[in-house]
Amino acid sequence: MAASTEENVAKCPDSSPDSSLSTFATIGATVATGLEKLACEECKEKLSLEGRPSRGRMYFDLPFEDVLKLGLLRGVDNLFVVVKDLKDYGFTGEKEEDLNSLITLVTELDWLNALAFWKTYSHYEKQVAATVDECSKLEPADMPTFRVTCHRVGNKHSFSSPEAARQFGGSINDNFKWRVDLSNADIEVFLNIIDNDVQIAIALTRESMHRRNITHFGSTTLKATLAYMMMRLGEIQPGDVVCDPMCGTGAIPIEGSLCWPESFHLCGDIDEYPCSLSHKNILAINERRAKQKSLPVKTDILQWDVCNLPLKTNSVDVFVTDLPFGKRSGSKMKNWDLYRNSMIEMARVCRENTGRAVLLTQDKKCMAKMTSSLKHIWRNKRTLWINQGGLQSGIYLLQRTKNLMK
Repeated sequence: MAASTEENVAKCPDSSPDSSLSTFATIGATVATGLEKLACEECKEKLSLEGRPSRGRMYFDLPFEDVLKLGLLRGVDNLFVVVKDLKDYGFTGEKEEDLNSLITLVTELDWLNALAFWKTYSHYEKQVAATVDECSKLEPADMPTFRVTCHRVGNKHSFSSPEAARQFGGSINDNFKWRVDLSNADIEVFLNIIDNDVQIAIALTRESMHRRNITHFGSTTLKATLAYMMMRLGEIQPGDVVCDPMCGTGAIPIEGSLCWPESFHLCGDIDEYPCSLSHKNILAINERRAKQKSLPVKTDILQWDVCNLPLKTNSVDVFVTDLPFGKRSGSKMKNWDLYRNSMIEMARVCRENTGRAVLLTQDKKCMAKMTSSLKHIWRNKRTLWINQGGLQSGIYLLQRTKNLMK
């Protein structure tokens, strides 16, 4: 459906949209709940557009000529172009009547503008019929494949999500002759129903962008999009030494090397197995980048103990790491000693007064105790609460104080 992020940044649109179409479209982006404002900041920085935060999403109005710049966004999971937002849709509560209204809605919508944005972003070269008249001019084999995914919130609807998707998709098939393919569709149509509001959209990304870097997964692999957001909080500057002392499969140092290539990145873990996974992931992404004639990812990997790092005092500018939650990895009991000893050791290695640490954890009680008892060496500047796989987690931005280690 869509090309890779790097391909979309590199290529340029071959043509301008039809003069009868709007030169703007509303783009939606999904993001981890709690990071919406941070996503809007990235949108402003990279696209010079004002984002509108919504729970777990961000919206902005994008000009057609900038559609391929969407690949610059690194902190969002999925992208879609909005066909229509319908507020207070007016469901009656009668199942047959409500489903029939969704069937007739298909032909009442203007699909052309959203499809123009989708075709450019995904580099789809065939013609796509979006009116009944256009369908008669195309052969069935030339029609794109599609599927409808319904996301529904609210318990007052008279129909289920599969029923709504089936009726809406059936109407698209009947009117536009698009071919149904539930496993590998060219076009994925979103039917989002939230209480009495309805949104129709077309997906721009085939799969979530958080999968872009990792090929060898561990039990607690961090999403690339979340790793990027954590590093943004660290305000990494050219020449900074950035360290992930508990790297796991290497999501943080790989994303850092890709997005902040003018900084120095190093990482490590206490066990050989996660270090080997990090090494394999770096090799895999460098093979891909070599085919694209891009510079390789450069990250040093060491096997070490986070509580006894083989690094000089005041040698690291930014620590960014995903701490063990005590669920799939480690235990709540062990976290009390691990968090304290690791934060003391990171304070020794981190540059006094200017150093930062960005730490992710779900163990809020333990982290609150540590930030309070270690406030003489770490100052809590900011905490963001996010939803991570159904768990409420915190991203802590800590500032190293100017106090010397005792």
